[in-house]
Amino acid sequence: MEQLIKRLQGARKWRVFGIVLLTIIVAGTLISLATRMALLRDDEQARPRLAVVGPLKTESGAALQRGAQAYVDQINREGGVKGQRIELLVVDEDDGAPAKVLADKRVMGVIGHLDPALLAKSAPAYAGAKLRVVTPLPLSVPLPGVWSLGLDPREEARFAANYARNIQKQRLMYVVREEGAQFDPLVDPFLEVFKRFDTPVKQVWTLPAGAVGDADIANLRAELAKIDVGAVYVAARPAVAARVVGAVRESGAALEVFGPSFLATGEFGQALARASGKDAEFQSHGIIVSTPVLFDTANERAQRFQGDYQRAHASSPDWIATTAFEAAHYALAAKPVDQADGALMGRMSFVDGQAQVPIQMGVYNGGRLISAPIQLLPIAKGASFNYIDALRQGRVLYVNDRFMFKTSVVYVGMTVHGVSDVDRQKETATLDLSIWFRYRGKFDPQDLQIANAVEPVKFDKAEEVRESDEDQYRRYRIKQSFRLNFTTDGRTFDQQIAGLQFRHRSLNRNNLTYVVDVLGMPTGSALLDDLQQRRAVKAGFGWDLQNAWVSQDLVRERGDGAPQYVGMTGEQPLYSTITLGMLLEPEGVAARDLISPEYFIYTAIFGLLGIVAAFALDARKFGRFWGLQSWLLRLIFWPAFLLAVGNLAIDWAFGHWPAPSTKWMVAIYDLLWWVLGASLVDMAARRFVWVPLESTTGRKVPNVMKF
Repeated sequence: MEQLIKRLQGARKWRVFGIVLLTIIVAGTLISLATRMALLRDDEQARPRLAVVGPLKTESGAALQRGAQAYVDQINREGGVKGQRIELLVVDEDDGAPAKVLADKRVMGVIGHLDPALLAKSAPAYAGAKLRVVTPLPLSVPLPGVWSLGLDPREEARFAANYARNIQKQRLMYVVREEGAQFDPLVDPFLEVFKRFDTPVKQVWTLPAGAVGDADIANLRAELAKIDVGAVYVAARPAVAARVVGAVRESGAALEVFGPSFLATGEFGQALARASGKDAEFQSHGIIVSTPVLFDTANERAQRFQGDYQRAHASSPDWIATTAFEAAHYALAAKPVDQADGALMGRMSFVDGQAQVPIQMGVYNGGRLISAPIQLLPIAKGASFNYIDALRQGRVLYVNDRFMFKTSVVYVGMTVHGVSDVDRQKETATLDLSIWFRYRGKFDPQDLQIANAVEPVKFDKAEEVRESDEDQYRRYRIKQSFRLNFTTDGRTFDQQIAGLQFRHRSLNRNNLTYVVDVLGMPTGSALLDDLQQRRAVKAGFGWDLQNAWVSQDLVRERGDGAPQYVGMTGEQPLYSTITLGMLLEPEGVAARDLISPEYFIYTAIFGLLGIVAAFALDARKFGRFWGLQSWLLRLIFWPAFLLAVGNLAIDWAFGHWPAPSTKWMVAIYDLLWWVLGASLVDMAARRFVWVPLESTTGRKVPNVMKF
């Protein structure tokens, strides 16, 4: 070491400076690699995996894979599981699938199957390996280690029958089913409900299992042509159901079509498109189906998922893709699954592995599935409620062995004309927007309580009013200030969420459910594109629009002593809410846009080494004064160190500290840049102005001038 120092003492300054820089680069690289291996290691050969098992050549199998991949991508963006990225192991569904999954020791959980017989056959093997299996299929009987997010087919059939008989008032019902035990739970309870109401199903047509020939469809079409009015319930696989729907439309009979969740899948839409071509949207129009997921009633997280999915695949996710996303969440969950919060569908409880998923009714408008105008919501067991009076008033129905509210749906849409006056200190922004309501019945859907309004919003006069025997329409224009960051949705410290969130002032979700008017406004990725094209956030305003969404959710409010919310048997004070959110980011390029958190760590390592080297040069161990070289090291590595450590500290504070404390952290970080700049300027003045001047004149420069 002494000989090395002597050699450096005799070398030229700039050569030594180059050696110092090279040493910093080599040492920083080695330390960064060691840090990555020890703390941030992501060994591709050791990455944990999530197995997806399904019929990969079908649209439903592809949806299963895409939904799981969307969750894996999200988890990896957030840092993976225990710092490691997750991978998918995609396995085609057959008898050998369990062996392929179990052969990979990195598999942490399984999503699938879509064949109930293969699932039942494979479950013991997965359970023996202690792998959690989460499936979109319902469980007819509990299976060891298997958790289901699917709708119970018997509950689904009863629900659809009650909806058709008591909401749609259909008394002339026909059934077309596919042969096989798989469809018995979807048909037998449906028949029982209609029989209970003394309006038995007029006729049941059974199509052969497996391949349904053209002759079978032609015979069915001829039979349907003999019917004048009524409805038909279709219980068949998507490919067969699409041909049946085609036969119904081509028969000329005025038949309303109902179906189970088979008809709410992308596979059904694809089959209808193949069979009918350009007429597919006309044939699907008006079909009423049961489904576990409707995106016009989905929450913020589901809207984010829908937007990401649309951008990745140029199509909207169906309920299979959505439950696959949810299944991936549960398959990787560290805690037991029996009572847990889902990623998209909220908190769910499980009974014998079967999730208690609420059934929703959707209706096709062309090729788009939207929420039906009336929904049925279960009344909490033991609730203090006059059931007999409510039955007489038509407010509740007895469905699936329990009372349910008949809830009105109000379709809500918004158009943002402009966002201005974003004030980060006051956390407010001015919104100029139109908001409209479409609904049935007589009430005031615009009687709103907007949680983040700076001043109460008044809906005094509608810009447009339209009324008909079926639908009412009201559109309003508002422009005023709203508080920013009114949701808990994810953002970074320098991003702001503008928008609004509202609920009805007095009607809870038992009486009123708001849903997003997906027919009247763009949603998902199309909403962001629309706002950017119309320049709702003006260029040069200081902010860029990064994302946008409109979502529906339920919020628990105070009961304020109202009788229906009091005591052990009281109802839950839950209100339907609509949220419009716009994620704003300061214009320009920020460091976090170019550097990932991992590379901030490496930058901090290089910065610290440069700072240490600068102090070592100032110690004059090499026998000369290295003022210019050590100042250049500080000029390079001080900003790098502050940039890296500051951003890491703010990100950590934003995730762990309350907002006021984070603001202090940001203020300190901003102040340190001024201190750093001033320190470098002061050091340069002392070393390159005052010291040479004192050396030349032989006199001391007064401190007052230096200060």
